[in-house]
Amino acid sequence: MTDLFEVTAQRLAYKFYTDAGIDPEVDPGSTGGQVLRHRDSPTLSMTKEGYTADEIRTDKQQPMSRDGTRRVPITIPGLLSCLTQADLFEAVLGGTWSATPIEITETEVTSIAAAKSTSKFIFASGDPVASGLRVGHMFRLTDASEAANNAMNFVVLGFGGTGNRDITVFPEPADMSADTGFTLTTVGGRVFIPSTGHVKRKMALELNNADADLSRLITEARLSGFTFTAAPDANVQIDFTGLGRNRKIFDGADAPFFTAPTAETTTDVISSMDGLLRLNGETIGITTGLNFTFNRAPTAPAQMNRKGLTAGILLANAVGSGSFTVFLKDRTFYDLFDDPETMKATEFELLAYMPASDIAASPAMTFYLPRCKIGSNNETTIEGAKALECSFAFARYIGNAPGVESTSIQICDTEVLS
Repeated sequence: MTDLFEVTAQRLAYKFYTDAGIDPEVDPGSTGGQVLRHRDSPTLSMTKEGYTADEIRTDKQQPMSRDGTRRVPITIPGLLSCLTQADLFEAVLGGTWSATPIEITETEVTSIAAAKSTSKFIFASGDPVASGLRVGHMFRLTDASEAANNAMNFVVLGFGGTGNRDITVFPEPADMSADTGFTLTTVGGRVFIPSTGHVKRKMALELNNADADLSRLITEARLSGFTFTAAPDANVQIDFTGLGRNRKIFDGADAPFFTAPTAETTTDVISSMDGLLRLNGETIGITTGLNFTFNRAPTAPAQMNRKGLTAGILLANAVGSGSFTVFLKDRTFYDLFDDPETMKATEFELLAYMPASDIAASPAMTFYLPRCKIGSNNETTIEGAKALECSFAFARYIGNAPGVESTSIQICDTEVLS
């Protein structure tokens, strides 16, 4: 009797093609690749269209169907952690990680002061936005005169004042008088879906079960979206979706296909319990859930092809939607849905700060949605407490707020380095 093979002996690895153009004869190459952490079992099952002859036959029996176009729907369930999904975010968004640190010193801005009561850092001169600082960025200070402000993650929430010199941050900094000997440095990288210059990326995915000596290789795949889910008493889930053109099976000496791929990352899984959800610069009451989906629905047009290969994988325009639930404490979210003056929904920004731990300079990520609009809100009860469930859509920001990128979503990760 043959033993069943176990999911625990499963390895998922990926590798991007050098050329993103569709060409089934081009092999991604078996050397290299990257092992990807995941949960459950990824969905990488191939489907084939079937078609039959509709003749009227004297034998009154339908002939065998024929195989048509093949496609491979992809779902990769995972838990969010710094660096782990960096390549996948880049592939979905069509952008490129910018990870060159931005450094600001007294040479550019003369001095920096801090006010705990307003949660601001204040520069004496210069323009931090012109220097490259953006909402959602995380930075750390070194050599600041107030030691409590050194080696701590500060998240940029907004800019104000002359020359954008007043920077609102989270968490609140310790009070500090004007300091003329400091260094401010952004941490990690950021990526967003650009308004122009989108980069097309094509990848191969291999699911290998070592105890069965069996591999499934999905070729010419494009990732098209992801779903972010945060809830109490849970780790943050991040599930990616996409579509591939074909699947190949390897076993024996041919499995696994990827030889010596880079080992999986070792960064801590991010917990919802450490996260912070902010709306328009304010912490959202007591939050009991946040989820959102970014989707560029993939299509694979059929063509007349004896092998059943599609003409390619196309991605549609990005659509963003989600929901959050808050315990009801005032009229804020009712007014966002239906402003009493305009009788229309009010657009707002949403920023989720997700550190991997509670230490001051923890590895962390931010997800920034600069333009959201509530589509519905429904009262509900959670363990006897009144709550409000709000669904929302998000889209490209087209305003002129300083330091806000013209995009629908921006992701920052402290562990993505240049």
